Amino acid sequence: LHSTSLDTEGVLNMCYTLAKNTGVATGDVCYNRLKFRTFKVVFKTLKVCRRSLVDVTIDGASYKNSSRFDLYGPDAVLRVQSLGDAITESALGSQLCLAFKAPCNTPVQLAGPGGSLQYFFADSQK
Repeated sequence: LHSTSLDTEGVLNMCYTLAKNTGVATGDVCYNRLKFRTFKVVFKTLKVCRRSLVDVTIDGASYKNSSRFDLYGPDAVLRVQSLGDAITESALGSQLCLAFKAPCNTPVQLAGPGGSLQYFFADSQK
C-alpha cells in the first residue's frame, strides 16, 4: 500500500504502487507469466461494500467498467479484470487506486478488522 486518503467528499482512496518482488527467482514460471501479462487483480473485501465502489484507476485511467463484485457469505471479492497490457513489467512504478464511498470509506469498513486488503494477481480469467 502506497497511500490512503479521505477526500473532502468522504471518498476513501487507497493506492498501490506496482513493484517487482525481488524475492522471486527470475526463473519462476508464475512470476514470468505475471511479468508479461496480468489479466486481473482480485481484492477480498466485505459484502456491504459492493455498492460503495466509486472508481478503480491505473495511472489515472478508469477500470471501473472492468470491475465486478462476487459475493461469498459475508465477504466479497472485487475483481478488476480485462487489464490487457495495463500491468506488465514495463508498468512497474504505476499506481493502482481504489476509491470507495460510505459505508466503506475507511480501511476497516472496507477490509474488516485490521483494515488490510488481501489481494492477488492472475494471468487468466479463471
